Amino acid sequence: MKSRRRADLPFAACAFLLLMSCTYPCGQPPLRERLARSLDPRPGGSFLLSRLNPIADNITVAGNIASVDTPSLSALDSYDNFVSDQDMTFTIELDADSKVKISKLVGQEIASIHCESVPFARERLADGTHSPLFPGWREMAKWSIVFNKVPFWTIREEAKQRWAELRTGKTVRVRGALVVDTATGLPVAKSVEIHPIYEIAVH
Repeated sequence: MKSRRRADLPFAACAFLLLMSCTYPCGQPPLRERLARSLDPRPGGSFLLSRLNPIADNITVAGNIASVDTPSLSALDSYDNFVSDQDMTFTIELDADSKVKISKLVGQEIASIHCESVPFARERLADGTHSPLFPGWREMAKWSIVFNKVPFWTIREEAKQRWAELRTGKTVRVRGALVVDTATGLPVAKSVEIHPIYEIAVH
């Protein structure tokens, strides 16, 4: 029996194939809306849009790691005990192509960029539950950030091993939201970030 062409597949099957080929943020609301709905659950926390000014979504940059901030992965077990800043961060010196791309988007010369992966970025629903809006390093399965093509968080020890791959001088490719972090108080050129991160690839 001849196999059916994709055009002959039922609608539900076509929708499933499209979903499987879709990477975050495919199918999500616009970046500004997601930032406006994502609430920092720390005491006194605000919505991410209050400090992250969006420039462009789903941006990929590449370069060499200039510095890494090593977090304590044991400090956060769940969304409900999120009481302090647990972003995992590093800075990269952009390669030539990324410098050109980011400088054009920002409107001024950018040579390096700070990258931050949040543990969680969720919205609180009317019934008191919460729903992810961005990938996080502590999220699991499809809401985890992607690290070398696999979810970053599986078990704690594996997550530590993955983070240890990010070392000064290593070449990386990072995909995420391009924003200006107004909370830094620094000039725009020093406040441009990939934040939140969606995917990291270490070479």
